[in-house]
Amino acid sequence: MGDSDSAASPESRVDRRRPTSRRQLFTLAGAAAIGSAGASLAMAEYRPTTKGYADSLAVTGRTFVTDTSSAGIQAAVGDAPDGGLVVLAPGQTYGFDAVEIGDKALTLDLRGATIDSMNAGHYALQQTTARKRLTVLGGVFTGAGHGILWKMPPSDSQSYDVSLSDVSFVLPSSKNGLTLTGAREVTIRDCYFETCTGIYIVATVNSHVMGSQFKNCTAAVDCEGTGTSYDAGLFVNDATMLGCGYGIKIVKWDYFNVADSMIDYCYRPLNVANTVTGTVNNSYLTCPVSIGGVAYPAVDITSSDHIKIANCVIRTHTDLPVQSLGMRISGTPRTQIMHNTIDFWQKFGVQMVGDNAFTRFTGNYIHSVSPTTGPAAIRGASNASESSWCLIGNQFSDALSNVHADYTDIGNYTGEG
Repeated sequence: MGDSDSAASPESRVDRRRPTSRRQLFTLAGAAAIGSAGASLAMAEYRPTTKGYADSLAVTGRTFVTDTSSAGIQAAVGDAPDGGLVVLAPGQTYGFDAVEIGDKALTLDLRGATIDSMNAGHYALQQTTARKRLTVLGGVFTGAGHGILWKMPPSDSQSYDVSLSDVSFVLPSSKNGLTLTGAREVTIRDCYFETCTGIYIVATVNSHVMGSQFKNCTAAVDCEGTGTSYDAGLFVNDATMLGCGYGIKIVKWDYFNVADSMIDYCYRPLNVANTVTGTVNNSYLTCPVSIGGVAYPAVDITSSDHIKIANCVIRTHTDLPVQSLGMRISGTPRTQIMHNTIDFWQKFGVQMVGDNAFTRFTGNYIHSVSPTTGPAAIRGASNASESSWCLIGNQFSDALSNVHADYTDIGNYTGEG
């Protein structure tokens, strides 16, 4: 604050909280109206200020901003202290154009505010200066540009770089809601993404996406690894993805986990390539009709290793019977497919391509609907590696085809049953 009050002890501030004038009473009552941040303001002394382009109320590290221009927002952010809180007024639309956080940890309380990403070539808000924690609470990002960018060189040290809660992004299909490059230990909780690529992740370690919603996104979650040790750790829990191009796309990643999620009527619900270890559990994955004469399976895994798909419902609703696949596994050894329902396919329940040694099918129900010519519950590649397969306790509506004869077959049943 730059005066003696800023250094006062908490006890001394408590002693001086009682309003002594009608002006103070009015200010404290007004502050309470801005929600939980206002409640914090009401518990502290205030000092009305005008800083640069921002009409703000600066109180013990809190800045209440009423100037809706991008320059005004940047001035307020620039004036905020390390670890400070910047609060935008609910019900207002603020123009943001590449507002830079700078060398500080900062919390932005945007609840009830609309953020207009003004420049189609820029992000509305960005941290590209320092590895400092960015926390964003609420707000709706709209406009012609991208949403939020956090970008720094990758780090070997554990940190907690980004926290988003209850933030919405309704942006054009060519834009990103949130882009993470070089971040570590990220939490994205109860957020909403529409039309844009929701979350785009590169060289980022341990991103947690919890309870978030994705509607008609180009891609809901897109992890584009570079093959380094910093492309690691993605956790998606309790998500809903409806009508997206890609639901979850993972390339060159080291471990992912998708659990308790609805990935429904997405053109490519789960697409995994060149990835070491991952798990999908207790989720619902479906794909719709073809686009441009091309249909994809609900689960498509290529050139990966140690992937487990368990306790899921996997369905394809394509209008092209000869392309109707539940799952496709290509060149991915040590895959475990366990206790899933794979149905509504017409050609192959699971198509295996190339060398998929040591695959395990356990306790699955793989059932066709209106099958086309030559259907198969599992279509093999007639590869010698298939002799290492183990099939235990599965039920198939249709016979297997083109599978190497020496696989282990225990307690499987073919027929409606």
